[in-house]
Amino acid sequence: MNFDELQPGPETDRLVAETIGDIFRLFAPSTNLNHAFWAAEQINLFWGMAIGQWGPTKDNLRWIVEETDDDYHPKEYASADTPAMAISLAILKFKKSKT
Repeated sequence: MNFDELQPGPETDRLVAETIGDIFRLFAPSTNLNHAFWAAEQINLFWGMAIGQWGPTKDNLRWIVEETDDDYHPKEYASADTPAMAISLAILKFKKSKT
């Protein structure tokens, strides 16, 4: 699956719920930042990761989750137009990389 093609909404929310093993919870991590952080905590996503904004211009900013193991060369892990969606994509990619 190409995670970069996912959009915020029920399909992404379902995938995140399945990924963290909580399919019974009604939540919207792709659109709700509190839900996204809660889901990230369930898998310890932010151990070695950070979230911030980056873009070539002020009008073209994106939210990114990046690996911070190397202070001089952080690697982008996931990015999206909103922080909640960036975290949701990072959750999906993180869990896929661990399987």
